[in-house]
Parts: sequence; structure tokens; C-alpha cells
Amino acid sequence: MRRGLMRERAAKFRSLVIAPVLALAVTTCMWGVANAREFSDNAIRGGYGCLTTEIDVEGQLSQLVFDGKGKITSGDKLINFEGEVCTVPVDPVGSSYTVNPDGTGTLTIHLATAIPADGDEKVLCAFLSGASEHFAIVVESGGKRVDLNALDPFWSGGGFTTAGTDENDFVQSGACNRQVGG
Repeated sequence: MRRGLMRERAAKFRSLVIAPVLALAVTTCMWGVANAREFSDNAIRGGYGCLTTEIDVEGQLSQLVFDGKGKITSGDKLINFEGEVCTVPVDPVGSSYTVNPDGTGTLTIHLATAIPADGDEKVLCAFLSGASEHFAIVVESGGKRVDLNALDPFWSGGGFTTAGTDENDFVQSGACNRQVGG
């Protein structure tokens, strides 16, 4: 008799709790697919703050302004490579982005003349001046966030003369978040 009671309670639990939760989950998933957003270049516009890192050797803080039409209109970067620091204005000429309908795309940031924080960084900053960074991007949260992953080759121009692959290019990653009021 006790075993029959347990089976009956388990059946009630399945029909009263599990079935409605499953129905809610399926409905939520279908609602998301039905309301999937199609993206374009105008998905990212205004000011964004960005952070990218490469393992433990390099970190970059950036402020970028996107025009919503595939161009970066202004920006600044602070690059720290093993303790050597350069500030670099972004050159709008040569800086651009594309956003595909699925939210993926590319971003190229062209650097102007890098400015050393002190005398130790002159060589690094000269190397970075005139270079470009290349990222694969994914736009999220209706354009409020942009995930970044380095393309190969990540750097071109400036002091970067090698073409081809570099195993470190694939670990450069980060994200940009839309600035409040941006």
C-alpha cells in the first residue's frame, strides 16, 4: 500500500510541477526565437568603454565612439605591455566596423601616434604608431555590449612587418560596453 501511495504522489508531482515548468521553458525559448533581432552597423553607436587583455602581458583600455554607419569617429587607447604604457589616439581614417544580420562582424582600430608615459616606452610607442588592430566582434544586448576576439594577424602596419600567423593573436580578447548617455 505504501509503495502505491508513493507512485501516486510522484505522478501528481510530475503533472503538477514538472509539466508546467517544461511548458514555460518551451514557451520562453519559442518567444526568443520569434523575437530574434536582426543586426546592422547601426546596432552600435555612441561612446563605448573597452577592456582587452592578452594573457598576463598586455592590457588595453579604450574609449571608442561609433557612428552607427560603420565608422569610428574618435577614441583613445591606453596600452600597457609588460609595464610599459602608451596612450594612443584612434585615427578615424582607417578605423571601421561591420555588423552582420546575426550580430557578428569585424572591427579595425587604426592607431595614430602613440605617446609614451615616460622615457622608457619610446620604442614600444614608436612600434605601435600607425598600426591597426583587427577583431572579430559579437554584438549583444541590443548593442549595449560588444565582445571582441583578435583576428589573425591581430596587428598590421606600424612596426609590425610580419605577415601570417602568431599564436598569441588568438588570446587577445575583451569587451566594450556602451557608456551611460553614450
